[in-house]
Amino acid sequence: MEEVCVPVETKDIRRSGKSRKMTGILIGSLIGAGIALLSAPYSGQETRERLRGKSIEIKEKVITNAQETGERVKTMAQRGSERVGEMKTRGQDILSEQKVNLQSAVEGIRTGVRTYKEEGGLPQIDSPEDIGLSTNVMSTEITGSEIDEGAVT
Repeated sequence: MEEVCVPVETKDIRRSGKSRKMTGILIGSLIGAGIALLSAPYSGQETRERLRGKSIEIKEKVITNAQETGERVKTMAQRGSERVGEMKTRGQDILSEQKVNLQSAVEGIRTGVRTYKEEGGLPQIDSPEDIGLSTNVMSTEITGSEIDEGAVT
């Protein structure tokens, strides 16, 4: 007869490193809890009452802080909304003003083109004084009777 060898799996009885660490942590925690209970300055009932009182106090502080924070956020959101509205209005005003300026400039260009066509070309200009302008080389100001004072800044 022939002998047949069948492999048999056996479990390693030794514990893994993780298992040993977890066991050590569990035993240490139990010992620490026991020492804490034995050396506690208050009885179990008194400790529970103190913990309950502190938890209520902390809960009230959290609620109060949350309400105050909510009010601050609400106020800041309202201020932000007001500022956005102000900026929108200001932007619309500036846009309207620039639209009027642009329309005025376009009308001036049209008038100039019509005048150019009617007169057959540009008039001869020898100096800025010929069209009512005077310049001061020593300063940056330009003055003249035909310049809109609101446009020069």
